[in-house]
Amino acid sequence: ASTNSCDICISCASNPDCDVESKYCSYGCASYNSCQKCVACEEEPACTYSLTASDCSAECRSVGSSSCVQNGTTYYASCGASKCGSGQSCSNGTCVDDCTPLNDEENCSWGSKSCSDNCGGYRNCCKTASEYCTESGYSSGATCDKGQTAETCAADSGYKKCTGAGCPASQTCTYGCKTYSSQSGCSDVCTACYADNCHKQTAVSVPANASCSAYYDDCPSKCSSWTCNGNYYQSGNSCKHIDCMATPVSVPANASCSNTNSCGICTAWNCDSGYYQSGNSCKHIDCMATPVSIPANGYCASTNSCGICTAWECYDGYNKSSSLCELNVCWQNNWYRDPSEAEKAATRCEIRKVSGTTCYECYQCDELCVPVCGSNIEGMDACIHRCLSNGSVSC
Repeated sequence: ASTNSCDICISCASNPDCDVESKYCSYGCASYNSCQKCVACEEEPACTYSLTASDCSAECRSVGSSSCVQNGTTYYASCGASKCGSGQSCSNGTCVDDCTPLNDEENCSWGSKSCSDNCGGYRNCCKTASEYCTESGYSSGATCDKGQTAETCAADSGYKKCTGAGCPASQTCTYGCKTYSSQSGCSDVCTACYADNCHKQTAVSVPANASCSAYYDDCPSKCSSWTCNGNYYQSGNSCKHIDCMATPVSVPANASCSNTNSCGICTAWNCDSGYYQSGNSCKHIDCMATPVSIPANGYCASTNSCGICTAWECYDGYNKSSSLCELNVCWQNNWYRDPSEAEKAATRCEIRKVSGTTCYECYQCDELCVPVCGSNIEGMDACIHRCLSNGSVSC
């Protein structure tokens, strides 16, 4: 531990192995240091037992006396004595009285299940109708939503199962339902409402020359009343121009309307061609003619459409001379004045002049020849021929 000046050891150092603490070992020390202190322990010996306390309990037995520990778990070489008394046997870790187990149930209508055999074991038992219905998804007293279909359990009609979707939520409408659900069983469920009452309102027909004056409160897109525009007035279901209130002029005979207003009402007229206006009537231009002056011993021979005399003639026995009717001396003597009339008479005529008037005195040749020729027909024809040619009368 120390030396003197001559480098001679005068004291020794202590042993460090003696300064460490010795280990405590459950299975003995495996190594000691120079100071005989344990520095390493023996490892836990391998456990070869396999039974646990729960294994023995399941057999209704106590644990055995020989055991070992492995990883914190105690294992036993064997189980001890049975916990069950006389007349008992172990069933699933429980001591039960010995009995005869019940037999399996057969011919089950609704399937089978595992149940107790009354001896601590299990057997096959028939399912009840309610068990079958419940396991199949049916419920006792189930109430289906509107629109769903209620399916009844075959084993028990008191059990039902609801299939399908329920009806959608029904809309509450102010102006009526527009669309109903098409889903089966939901035809009375409203799915869409009318936004207004236009489906019940009828728009009035606004005529020409009018404008809508009011709309329905519950249907602002439809007109409920109308008024006529300016310069128009209402007449029934239409609007007429104020011109239509005018009184039409009376168009007389032989006239035509010369002007109409916007309503087709006549406001003026003109006489037709060939007529002239006289007050409120139209007269033919003939009515403007000056009647001829008829002299004494004369008469009106022609009138126009207005009854005005336009020509005159002299009575028989008078001749027209300028504007007068003079006495006809030819007529007074039974002579012809007009040679053409004398020729028509098939007579023999001779000229006679009286007071400067030329007349024609004519004879009927056949009347002159009869007394001369009698029944001599050939002589009669020759007599008439000579009479007409030279005025001689001979048979």
